[in-house]
Amino acid sequence: MNKVINEIYKFGKPVVVGTDKSKAPYVINKFSAETGAKIIKPKTDMKLEEKKQFVIVKTRNSHEFDAVASAVFAFKQIKPLFDKIDKKLRGEDKKIIRLVKKTILEEGNISIALTVNKIKKNQVLGSQA
Repeated sequence: MNKVINEIYKFGKPVVVGTDKSKAPYVINKFSAETGAKIIKPKTDMKLEEKKQFVIVKTRNSHEFDAVASAVFAFKQIKPLFDKIDKKLRGEDKKIIRLVKKTILEEGNISIALTVNKIKKNQVLGSQA
């Protein structure tokens, strides 16, 4: 698992991990625990027909197919929130926008405006230290 996580960290810190199962498998739970990534899962196990709607790339096997379906499902779940944040914070520093997205995903249903204020306050306090 550490080798996989180290490879992923080369691209950035994961904030979400998707699964096609309503009860997250052990490896997903372990990955989430080790990285802090939030698990995005469907209410019921995804059926093959649902997965086919998400997978538009060629995969080499069923494992890759399920992984792509899980990733696209997770992306579609968080995209409306990210679009809302992008729209509300248009013109804001990109670093702030990324931190707002990360914070809201980690902490749950909290206000965008309150999150921005909290981040900016922490940046000011951090720069005074």
